[in-house]
Parts: sequence; structure tokens; C-alpha cells
Amino acid sequence: MLETSLNSYQIIKTVHSSLRFSLYQAKQIETGHIVLIKTPDTQRVNDAQLKQDLINEANTHLKLKLPQIRQVYEIREEKGTAYLIGEYIEGMSLSAYLKINSNLLSREQTFSWLKEILEALSYAHKQDCVHLNLNPYNLIVDNSGDMHIIGFGKNRDAYKTANEKNGTYHPLLYLAPELFQAGIALPQSDLFSFAVIAYQLLCGVVPWRIDLQLSPEKQKQQSLCRAVIMPEILQKEVPDWLFAALLQCLKLDPHQRLANAEELIKVFHEQENWLPEEIDKVEKVEEVEEVERVEKVEEVEKVEEVKIVEEIERAEKIEKKEETEKKKLPDSNLASFNSEFGSPKSQPPQVPPYEVKETIKLKKTFKVLIWLSLIIILFIMIKYIAFGNRTEFTTVTDSTQVEIPEEPLTDNLPITMVLVPADTLVMGNISPEAEDDEFPLLTIGIPAFYISIREISQAEWMMVFPKNPAHSKDPELPVENVNFYDIIDFCNQKSVLDGFEPCYDYYDDEVVCNFSANGYRLPTEAEWEFAAKSGKRNDFFVYSGSDKADEVGWYNENSAAQSHPSGQKKPNQLGIYDLSGNIFEWVWNWYAPYSIRNGDLYEGPDKGTDKVIRGGSWYHNASEMRVTNRNFTKPYTKNGYLGFRVARSYNPR
Repeated sequence: MLETSLNSYQIIKTVHSSLRFSLYQAKQIETGHIVLIKTPDTQRVNDAQLKQDLINEANTHLKLKLPQIRQVYEIREEKGTAYLIGEYIEGMSLSAYLKINSNLLSREQTFSWLKEILEALSYAHKQDCVHLNLNPYNLIVDNSGDMHIIGFGKNRDAYKTANEKNGTYHPLLYLAPELFQAGIALPQSDLFSFAVIAYQLLCGVVPWRIDLQLSPEKQKQQSLCRAVIMPEILQKEVPDWLFAALLQCLKLDPHQRLANAEELIKVFHEQENWLPEEIDKVEKVEEVEEVERVEKVEEVEKVEEVKIVEEIERAEKIEKKEETEKKKLPDSNLASFNSEFGSPKSQPPQVPPYEVKETIKLKKTFKVLIWLSLIIILFIMIKYIAFGNRTEFTTVTDSTQVEIPEEPLTDNLPITMVLVPADTLVMGNISPEAEDDEFPLLTIGIPAFYISIREISQAEWMMVFPKNPAHSKDPELPVENVNFYDIIDFCNQKSVLDGFEPCYDYYDDEVVCNFSANGYRLPTEAEWEFAAKSGKRNDFFVYSGSDKADEVGWYNENSAAQSHPSGQKKPNQLGIYDLSGNIFEWVWNWYAPYSIRNGDLYEGPDKGTDKVIRGGSWYHNASEMRVTNRNFTKPYTKNGYLGFRVARSYNPR
């Protein structure tokens, strides 16, 4: 219990006690006002550093007069120590609140808290005060559900040695990288912390896959090198604009973030639906629009019904008129009239009224069938004309096209492949380290497919072609120095050798792929990334199979400036080697930024000038090895760090 000469206060209870400070609920005897008293722990009352830390915290809070920020009334120094006297907030920390109520947190409450936190930060930043320790432990939810910030001016370094139990999110996870690594304090540092908290409120977890059994320091290191988990993976709905704003605030470089909280508030206010009341308005508008749409549909249906009734009535009138005409003419005259002149063109078919509607439908269907037939015939004619003289692929038996080997080809053997089950891929990356062409995220359905577990070796290349194009000649090394068109030819020739249907053909010098064929082909960019991410396991590793580059790939710092036989490093969870590092790998797709969503998302753009290459190489740095990193080059490019692996469609026609 606190022993103090603060005679004007009566201690009620201990609120919190740590290795550094103790907090007490107290009552001012004269007024009965309930306050909070914070002082160094009884075992460290004479610690000069703790005393100074408390004075700094108090002086910072004394500058800030806002309901969302806990008020400090005064700082007293007695008996060689310091006492902070401030506002007592009846409630609990956000961390404690989320442990109890995480599943009950409404969207409206979340947005309300985000607004309160941002307004408080904006106010503080305008007073030249930055928090630097913003985390759920320094956010208090009062009994009315309002949010309050505490801890301005705290010693942030204290968190690095805090003894936090395993299984909880440590305050270090919310600390900006520049604070953790270099101690640089900026307003943008608070935005990083805000983004982590906002993500947790929206998705229920912190933005990265963290091993909670590790030390706080190692957890923090993990957060700095792992990709942000997409909300879709967690089955959470976060507006694209908000997710984009949070991602910008999570940039590792503080200068790539927004300048301060005021800038972030402006971003929020640009959106019409970020406040709860405005969300409700949008939903009501959508409801009205839906009602109007239904009413329009019903109106159209009524018009159609009227038209049908009118058609029936008209048919009935015509039928009655005909019967009248028949009565006027004798049967013999009617017969001679019909035989000489035929039925009048204006006269409708003699159909019962109830069949008029069906007759009209049949006529329309017949017209559609005629047009479809004409289109099909036209397509066949065009295809015959266009494809009749297309360039044919050469085969290994065509001695006029292929160099005669001086030695026999390598014995033909099957390529070892693994089946990647079908699933949905969230393609791309929006983490701080992502390049501009890695986002926005694309959600793509991936059919099941096979992919080779290793990069195609020189020995495998020489099963098909006698000439080895690689710079570094070694049958076990990946084949390199091959361009896109070389690989197309290899895939077709190898398909023929193994009894498969070739996938590729040429159309006016353009390569086309038949994905229904069962032969070898290049993986699509989506297939490549899906395999690199270990398929439906959705492992959130930076590289294919690990967060450590040296475990899974060869790159410029460990390769000794050369490629290596595929399979020497650790495979990913599907048993596939070297998707990160060793050599860049050609994929099928033309290159285009994800923001330009032209063409099929699975097969890629219909045209382009560059082909995508993936995975990094022995010549490049580790960042090129990331599973979402994209590169591109001209399809006729050849070099010593560019090779490939093959894929095959599963369940072909």
C-alpha cells in the first residue's frame, strides 16, 4: 500500500502494480473527488530514472486538454520521489476489453473508437506531442463505452524489457519500426501503431502471423519481415479504401506514411461511409434502390402480361371474324376461293387463343437458332482460313529443322511433378515491402494443376534437344539462357515424347495455349504464386517455405555467383524446391500491373510487350525472391539466370 505524506488524499485501492510503477485509486479528502495516483514502485521509490520518466509523462499530459486524453492535474515531488495525480477513469484497458468482448464488438463501435483515437492523436500532434507508445494497454474503455488515451510521454524503451506472458500480444508489436530499431520519434510513428490497433479491431488479430511463444523481441522481428494478412483470408470485410489507408500507415519507412493524424482524418472524411450514421444512410439508400428495382421489374412484368392479354384478345377477334366470313360463303365457294388464291397473307394461323403465347416463343427461339447456326458456320469458315496455313511446331524427328546431334539425346524420363489442389488465391501483396505492381489484391479461382518440383535441368532439356544452351554446363544444374519461345518448343516436344497432347500453337506468330490439353506448359503467374504460397495451406511466408531467405533459396549473398542444382535447399510445404532463388522462372502471362485488370485474371492479359518472370535468382538480392515479387522481360531475352519449370493441367478434356 502507498505510504505518502499526501495528506489531502486517501488511498482506496491498488489499481495496477508493475516492476516500475504502481497505480492507486484515491479520494481527495476535502472534495471527495476520485483521482489516480501514479508513483514508482515501493521497491524503487528512490530510482532517479523512474522519477524523471514520471515527470516527463506528467509534463506532456499537462499540455493536453481533451476529453479523449486522460487528464493530469499535477506532479508532486516528496521524499525523493514523484507522484503523478490525474484523472481516474472507471473502466478497463482495450486489451482486457477485447479478451472479454471481441466477438461482441460491433462495426459502429469500432468506427466510433477509431474516430476518437484519431481525433486525440490529431490534437496532440498539433501541440507537438507524439505518443510513441500507442497500444491496447494504453487505451482505456470507460463504463460508458468511450475511448481514452493514456501514456503520452512514457518511456518507450521500458517495453523492450517488459515481462509479458506468452499467448498475448506484447506492446512491442504496436511500436513503429523506427522506434524499435533506431529510437527515431515522429508523428508517423503514432500512425503505424494506430494502424496495428485498427487492424486488430477490424479483424480480431494483429496484421501478421506471429509466433506468440517467442520472446517479444523476436515477435517484433517477425512482424517487420512478414506480409500483412489479407482480411479476406480471415473472412473479414474491411473496405478497400480503409485497408489501403492502413497499409500505407504500416509502411516500414515512416516517410512513406501519411504525415500525421490530421492527414489520416482527411482520408477518412473523403469517404462517405466511414462513420456509422453514414453507413446506415448508405444501407438505407441501397434498400430504397432495391425496392425501386423490384418495382420496376414488376412494372415491366405487368406490361408484358398486358401485351399477352391483348395478343390473345386480338386472336380471338380474328377467329370470330373468320367464322363470320365462313358463314357468309357457301362451302363450295370457300373451297374454290382457297384453291385459287390460297389463304390471305394477312390472315393469322388458325391457333387457339391459349396457344398464341407459346407460338410467339417458338418463333423467337427458331430465329435465335438460325442466327446461332449462321454464326457457327461463319466461325468455322474463319477458323479454316486463319488456321489453315499457320506455322507448325517442329518435332525432334524433323531433321530439316533440328540440328543432328553428334551424340545421342539423353534418355527420356518423366518429369517429377506434384499435384496442387484447386482453391482460391488472394494474389498480390499490400505489405510495406510490396512494390507498386503487387497490388491491388486479386482474388482468383485456381483449378487443380501439376507443377514440377524442381526447375528443369540441363539433363532434362537434353531429353528433347541435343544442344545445351546453358552458360554453366552441368547436367544437374538448371537449364538457363533460354527464351520464352525456346521453352514453348520444349514443352510441345516433351509432350509428344511422353504421349501427351501439346498445349501450344502459333497463330500469326502469336503463341496460343490450349489449357484443356494435358501436355507440358509454363505455369500461369497465378499458378506460380499459388504454388509458391504452398497452395491452399496459405502460408504467409515472405519466401516460398520460410521467412529466412537462406533456408530456401540461392541469392547474391550465398550463391557464390552461380546457380546450383535444384533441390539442395529446403522445399516449401508442397515439397517444391527453389521457387525462391536460384534462377528466375518464366511464366505464361504477359506483364501488366494488377491495377490494369485487362483479360482473364487466371490466364493473364491478352497481349503485351513483356513476359512475367518470377522467383529471383542467384545473381539478385533476397527481396527479388519474395513469393509476390514480380519482374518482367522481353520474351526473346536470354541470360544465365533465367530458366523455367513446367506445369500440366489436371483433369483435361
